[in-house]
Amino acid sequence: MTDTVKSGDVIQVHYVGTITDTGEEFDNSYGRETPFQFEVGAGMVIGGFDAAVQGMNVGDKKTISLTPAQAYGQRNPEALIDFEKANFPEEFTIEVGALVPLSGPSGNTVAVIQEVKEDVVVLDMNHRLAGKSLNFDLEVVGIGAAETEETTDEEEAEETTNEEEAEGTTEDED
Repeated sequence: MTDTVKSGDVIQVHYVGTITDTGEEFDNSYGRETPFQFEVGAGMVIGGFDAAVQGMNVGDKKTISLTPAQAYGQRNPEALIDFEKANFPEEFTIEVGALVPLSGPSGNTVAVIQEVKEDVVVLDMNHRLAGKSLNFDLEVVGIGAAETEETTDEEEAEETTNEEEAEGTTEDED
């Protein structure tokens, strides 16, 4: 295990993310039971976040500022689609600004209702943080896969074998 974060490491970090222009907090890992874990350099997080943790050590803290290009990219004005109102569940409240969870062949996403028309709503498919500069307060809290309470099948088999051997020895002595 290494003390300095490098590409390929699985790390655990805590962070607070805010929008630069407004100071609005959009995410905070400290409120969750476990820190955020990811593999550095594997494309699992936005590029600027990934690059910023490299070279940090466990216990290091730093604040970074990311441009839209380093975060979620610029807003794409063509990423608006018309979506039939009939496709919404009855209980869904259709209003401008509402978040619409969607799933498709490329995975799950969330769209925002941009406009409500007679038979359709206009959905904005841009990431909600696209076009925004972001700040992150980062803290590296671990390097290496996090410990879990679950054991592997191999570990369980080894424990069972050891228990059976111990029981067998006791029975032989009787």
